[in-house]
Amino acid sequence: MNSLPQRSTDFELTTSQDGFALSWQQRLILRHSAENPCLWIGAGVADIDMFRGNFSIKDKLNEKIALTEATVSELPDGWLVQFSRGATISATLRISTDEAGRLQLDLQNDDLHHNRIWLRLAANPDDHIYGCGEQFSYFDLRGKPFPLWTSEQGVGRNKTSYVTWQADCKENAGGDYYWTFFPQPTFVSTQKYYCHVDNSCYMNFDFSAPEYHELALWEDKTTLRFECADTYIALLEKLTALLGRQPELPDWVYDGVTLGIQGGTEVCQQKLDTMRNAGVKVNGIWAQDWSGIRMTSFGKRVMWNWKWNSDNYPQLDSRIKQWKEEGVQFLSYINHTSPVIKTSAPRRRNTATWRKTPRAATIWSSLANSMAAWSI
Repeated sequence: MNSLPQRSTDFELTTSQDGFALSWQQRLILRHSAENPCLWIGAGVADIDMFRGNFSIKDKLNEKIALTEATVSELPDGWLVQFSRGATISATLRISTDEAGRLQLDLQNDDLHHNRIWLRLAANPDDHIYGCGEQFSYFDLRGKPFPLWTSEQGVGRNKTSYVTWQADCKENAGGDYYWTFFPQPTFVSTQKYYCHVDNSCYMNFDFSAPEYHELALWEDKTTLRFECADTYIALLEKLTALLGRQPELPDWVYDGVTLGIQGGTEVCQQKLDTMRNAGVKVNGIWAQDWSGIRMTSFGKRVMWNWKWNSDNYPQLDSRIKQWKEEGVQFLSYINHTSPVIKTSAPRRRNTATWRKTPRAATIWSSLANSMAAWSI
């Protein structure tokens, strides 16, 4: 086994007769041999059905090919690995560091016809894995696959339960343990490293195998970034330096409870009074229906025009000031979509006023009951 010249003191890449091993700060990241390759590529056609935010996702897979051969060559800032299987099927992996000194893996299928990637990262049997966004069913992700796709979170989330079966029969809304409205292609290992994938396609991070983590991507290329630390706090600092660091919460959040209320100004006032009369310190009111409601064929929904609805919330402007003087903050809800109301009035499609910018993109999505949404 040979050790190639290092371009960084954090790198170590060793080659053997039929493979290589890549370590980063004493953590084994990739292990490849002809018998146990770390890379598969393939071609497939996505089969995706959506009903009110509930998805059925299948892959019409045409081929999946293990790239058993790997040729490593040196670069000024790292290495280039050419994976292949015979003379016609190949992919290229560039190993380097980014501008912040993170390990960066850039992987590209050489034939754009191949739009699927399966990359196996080295693992230890006793590793534990955390992350992949907001996961509702499991904290430690080891031992299961986690498809990453934004959807409703599901009702029941357990295919063996009667509740899930009922929800599936009605609206395909039962979900499964991995359904989430905030997936993220990032995970942290108990080896104290993180891995972040810079893709937004459908992905499936499978942590089932004892010796590897298999990352499946429905795309022809990907970029992965890794960093290590001695403690989880230090690792979190590095991760938030990459993804963004949320500001500290204001002090009032920790002094009392925030009530989630809907139904109008007086309903908020009545429930606030009830809680305070019972001796509960209330620091805020969160009212998601401040902009009004819409009655649809599938129930009551918030009006997404993001304008104060003075019919449902009369005198809200003055009441917010009053509550603030009493130490109670008012929190509202807003997202990135707006309804398009079908009306007989000419050229009137939206009660909201939009300012177009070069970065704005509009997507039309027909939903139900004469209802649609613009996504900005």
